[in-house]
Amino acid sequence: MYDSIDKEVITKGEKGAHKTVILSFDDGPARALPALLDILKKENVRAMFFWQSRLLFGERPWKRVMDEGHIIGTHSCKHPNLTNLSYDQQLRELSHSKQKI
Repeated sequence: MYDSIDKEVITKGEKGAHKTVILSFDDGPARALPALLDILKKENVRAMFFWQSRLLFGERPWKRVMDEGHIIGTHSCKHPNLTNLSYDQQLRELSHSKQKI
């Protein structure tokens, strides 16, 4: 399991007495995002969205995602298979993606 000393990197939930569910969406969810955000807002639910940072262009409502209290996490910049990269290459890919976000 990956862990980080960077306080801006979330790798696990806080320990507590209450059970928690973390709702996350991988790569998008593209065209369905506005409707999904409407549902999450109506139900007062927060989620995490993992995007390739190269896809954070203006036409997508990614600013709305953050404005409504959701979290955007990195799914790398170009979506390489990280297991095929050296540690330094992985670090560069994820650092670049985090910087873009």
